[in-house]
Amino acid sequence: MTISNEQHSRFRFSKTLALGALCIAMSTLWTACQPEEIVRNVTSTSWSVLVGTGNESTQVAEVLLPEAALKNGESNILSPGIGSPGTGSVTNAVQFLDQVFLFVPSAYRVDVLQRQADESWLQIDTMDFSAEQLVPSDICFPNATTGYLAFENTDYLLIVDRTTLGDPSIPNIYGDPVTVGYGVKDLAFSGNSVFCAVSGENMVAVLHTPTNQIKKTLAVHTHPLLLDFDVTNQGKLELLVVSAGAGKFDENEVSEARFATFDISTPDMPKEREFPLFLADSQRLTFKPRAIAVTSLQYAYVAGENNLLRIDTRDGVVEDNVRRVRQMNCTDLLWNASREVLLAADASRNSLLTFSRSGAFDEEFSLQVTDINTILLP
Repeated sequence: MTISNEQHSRFRFSKTLALGALCIAMSTLWTACQPEEIVRNVTSTSWSVLVGTGNESTQVAEVLLPEAALKNGESNILSPGIGSPGTGSVTNAVQFLDQVFLFVPSAYRVDVLQRQADESWLQIDTMDFSAEQLVPSDICFPNATTGYLAFENTDYLLIVDRTTLGDPSIPNIYGDPVTVGYGVKDLAFSGNSVFCAVSGENMVAVLHTPTNQIKKTLAVHTHPLLLDFDVTNQGKLELLVVSAGAGKFDENEVSEARFATFDISTPDMPKEREFPLFLADSQRLTFKPRAIAVTSLQYAYVAGENNLLRIDTRDGVVEDNVRRVRQMNCTDLLWNASREVLLAADASRNSLLTFSRSGAFDEEFSLQVTDINTILLP
């Protein structure tokens, strides 16, 4: 099975059960129904994480784990110039093939990095929208060359030709704008469909990429922010939608954040369930989601101010499955499938925390980087 999403690609694994004697068969079946933990030593070899910060000067560091050391001692892998002033916080980072797109919305730009043969990073381009004051929010690439770039303060996507990046003589943007709805916060794609979290219109717009036409809209709770995919234990491909609720980004009366799932295996894409992302009643209206990640055990994790939540995404699970994994100022999440590790950024402690796929805390790494906004596996 192939699911395409440059931010959040998820995979499910199945296990073949060899049945022998009756007692062995019963024991094996009982074990297979349990949430099995794969125990891995994540500190056996080094691995790296790109860390974007909220500092006033645009900063991205490559951090080696488990050493928690800056690679080559560099606190910032970005080079000055390339048409960018080098100021503004990095709020989002998206990788596609050997390139990383850094979102600096306060400066109306996207910086583009490319991995070099010696494993260093080179800033090859900047997409600058300061003249139009467009606030970029996300990008996705349904194929190897064509990307869709979203903005928080307009109703369209721009089409990006990835083959032009790094060549100052060729424009990066081509084609007519693709209207999807006002205020897109997040993008995700599967097959020939791009799913757009249209925060300003409380819907997810489904774009058909061969025609660049909207083929479906999915009504969701106020201010959809985060999208991801999951495959249920019954084999359905689901779209996961996290909505912030009202009053978090506007002056409206505050409402709770909500979590919804849609069965996108069928053309109708019906809503399967929707429920509040609640903890104690006193926190239901204040929780502001920031990030989502899905592990290989059918758990979705949602990060927010002061809390990291776990949601059981299996079929038939009722809404009271929301659990608090840890109280922390979690600004971003990522799932490292090769190591079976969930990584969470804690901006207030300047650290990265690792968890098992079921949410068990593993280790905390203190970094020489402050104000962590976003993390990405290079």
